Amino acid sequence: MTGNEHSKYTLPRLEVVEVSDDTKQLLLQDPVRSSRSRTLETKEIFSRLRRLHPTTSEAFALKESGVTKAPFRLICEASSNTRKNHLHRHRSFIALSYCWHSEAWQPAEGLRVHKDDLMTWPISLTMLEMILSLRLTSSEGIWIDSLCIDQQNADEKSLAIGSMDAIYQRARLVCIVLEDVLLTSRERTIIESLTRRPEGHKSHETLGGVDPALAVLTFVKIMSARWFTRAWCSHEVQMCKQCIILIPAKSGVLQLRLDSIHDLYLTAQSLAANSEELGRHILGVSRSYDAISRVQSREHTKVPSHWFARPFMSIFHDICELSCTNAEDKISIALNVTGIRLRYLKNSVSEDESRWTLAMIALAGEDATSMCGVAKPLVIDQKKSWLAWSDDLEDMATLNAAAKLAKEPCIAKIEYSNITLDLLLVDKEKTRYPKADCWRKAEAFVAQCFSNQHFLDSVKPKEWAADAEGDVEVYKERQTALLASSLSCGTAWMILNGMMIQQLVGKLKRRVDDEKFDLWSVACTTFFDKTSMAFQHACVDSNEREMLEDFLLWAWHYPLDFEGQITCVDLGNGGSALGPWFSDQRTDLGEAVWAIPVALSDSYCATIRRLWLLETAGDGVWRMVAKSRFFTYIPVEANGDSIRLLSDQIIFGEA
Repeated sequence: MTGNEHSKYTLPRLEVVEVSDDTKQLLLQDPVRSSRSRTLETKEIFSRLRRLHPTTSEAFALKESGVTKAPFRLICEASSNTRKNHLHRHRSFIALSYCWHSEAWQPAEGLRVHKDDLMTWPISLTMLEMILSLRLTSSEGIWIDSLCIDQQNADEKSLAIGSMDAIYQRARLVCIVLEDVLLTSRERTIIESLTRRPEGHKSHETLGGVDPALAVLTFVKIMSARWFTRAWCSHEVQMCKQCIILIPAKSGVLQLRLDSIHDLYLTAQSLAANSEELGRHILGVSRSYDAISRVQSREHTKVPSHWFARPFMSIFHDICELSCTNAEDKISIALNVTGIRLRYLKNSVSEDESRWTLAMIALAGEDATSMCGVAKPLVIDQKKSWLAWSDDLEDMATLNAAAKLAKEPCIAKIEYSNITLDLLLVDKEKTRYPKADCWRKAEAFVAQCFSNQHFLDSVKPKEWAADAEGDVEVYKERQTALLASSLSCGTAWMILNGMMIQQLVGKLKRRVDDEKFDLWSVACTTFFDKTSMAFQHACVDSNEREMLEDFLLWAWHYPLDFEGQITCVDLGNGGSALGPWFSDQRTDLGEAVWAIPVALSDSYCATIRRLWLLETAGDGVWRMVAKSRFFTYIPVEANGDSIRLLSDQIIFGEA
């Protein structure tokens, strides 16, 4: 039963024990060792932050192994030997991830906090009993932040916040407690039937007598739990090595693995495919799902920010999508998740100031995405800054791979209101609209792909149709424009860019291969006429065919959020890029110049919004009008003709 009054379980006598320094080192030793290996990287980031924006850097201090200084307490069964050798024998503990009870939300029926003669527990008796049953032995300790940290000691709380990463990393098991959800017996049975299928079995294929709508709504019910919206809860999962979700039900507590959430989401999507109403329900929890699904895809603290590793801004974006009582805590969470050994010292900062700080950390970590946001400019000290936050993740490439700054120091100065840097001025008169022949070939290619169900099953273009306002026809039109402009850039250009993205599209390629869809044959019948047979033969005998296939597959996942059309831009020396072609409605762009910061000119920045549309505000001073994409994996360089270098230009944000 879930109600406290119905429990027949007799709790053992439990007490909070501060473990010895030796035991603490034993329990937390691995994170302490790994933190030392990250110190050098942290010092480099801190040094760059001081140079880029000294004011922001003053709010940080190097973290000197806060784990070893903060007291470490565990909840244990009381015994005469507890304080001496109990923990030396078992060397493990369980950590709790939960939402503190407050007036902001209501727990489900029967799940109010439990009180006994020793303490007030932050969770219900039902959940406490379940957690105790998951211990390896009766002497294994439990860590609960509200009880194991002295909440009245500000210094200890500060140290403990900096040590959360180590605690959750070293816990043998993290128990995720949901207490604002209560499943019926039928709902529990549905979830169990969908998550206990043989490996490789598609859980939606055989639902038996289960109502598909009820299955979808049960998943939505679970994902509506407050826990999935909280930034600290996400942090705890990202740190842990093993976790289990505990969901109360009328017939007892349901245990789910974290990866089961992904399986349930795919099942719910499939079941809701033909129901607009059910689709809206899933959309309502999609943000929470997106954040948690990316959490389980990487071991963030073990992978530094480099090419083909998940970038800082992608992680920071997910943190900012979640809620937190104090905005400054999101900075501490971000530092822990990325393994940056810094402590944040300020209190009571605004959401915009928190985002500015995270963007500066990302920039100091050489993540160029922080300069490419297109939302409203952040407001610092009641004034608009030059920096806009990235409300959306850029695209498949920057979601999974860091867009790195160019190596040379091409950012001279950063202030809240403006940034001083070197620009590459692009001659927008060098753009050309795709020729009719390129349009014809691109239309034929898109039409053939969309007529093949195997292709639709593997590439899943509907998942990306949001870039085209959810309209598949608009999506097809924009995809055609992208491919027509790519053909205008030339097959050799497509092959060269395909070579640069081979590793990135590896998973997509396996999915297409599994569906047995021959992308090359479609390309041959639509892109190349009979006079191109020699080229086709050469591709078969080399890696060029594979590179072209990689480019075409990647093109299906290119963001189609552009206005007007895409054009081919001549860069000189045979180089090309995909640039924007703005619609007539954007009259404000008529006099704007096209410029790419030298900091964003490298191939790592190929897919981000690095083309800045600027209007002059005086000699060497500009104001931002808009940002767009400028795609090519070939580094953009000054050539004295179509691209000119302007040094130390001052850029203000949008008016």
